[in-house]
Amino acid sequence: MAISQNTLITTAEFDEFIARPENADRLWELIDGKIAQKVPTEEHSLIAGNLFAALREFVRPRDLGRVLFEACHQLPNDNTNARLPDVEFTRKERLLPIAKEGGIRQMPVSPLKSNRRTRPSKGCVKRHFIT
Repeated sequence: MAISQNTLITTAEFDEFIARPENADRLWELIDGKIAQKVPTEEHSLIAGNLFAALREFVRPRDLGRVLFEACHQLPNDNTNARLPDVEFTRKERLLPIAKEGGIRQMPVSPLKSNRRTRPSKGCVKRHFIT
């Protein structure tokens, strides 16, 4: 669900927006300078959770990389996008140190969204849509 706004905002303004107490328990993305709230359904969460579990079960014992669930990504040279893929995989050779605050400073190899209507984000190497 997009928030009605007249001007595009930056990732710094977005960080201030999501830090507000009234936004603390919600999931937000910044897509091309526009704020969008993620409102997953039970079906959406079930699909994303099952994908995460299956990927993690495959990746972890083989030490192939990192599988994450709803981690924020903010590229260093992109101040109009803060993406929140449902599930993602990043190969071991591309891993950065774990971000303890702010967004991850690179896009994952395979961000997974469980909604076909979401448009692909700039900077993603590959995007899969699952329904």
